[in-house]
Amino acid sequence: MRNPARPAVLANERNTTRLGVAAKSTSGSTLSPLESDVLAAFMSGDSYEAIAARAGCDPKAVDNALQRVKRKIEQHRAGREQPQSA
Repeated sequence: MRNPARPAVLANERNTTRLGVAAKSTSGSTLSPLESDVLAAFMSGDSYEAIAARAGCDPKAVDNALQRVKRKIEQHRAGREQPQSA
């Protein structure tokens, strides 16, 4: 569970970009603030434990967030690979 006293600013604290991951995908799903922050921290090389400590959640919540991100990326890629109808 996210620590309410700790806002979701992991990506900003690490001075990383969001890599456009919060943009709408073709399936209409977007990343949640936790998913976006966890992804940015993970891509910066942080461990699940370090990310969880800063986010105020359990390492399993970090793992779950990354699994959701992977699923959303795959859905987005699948949507982009489908031919556009004229």
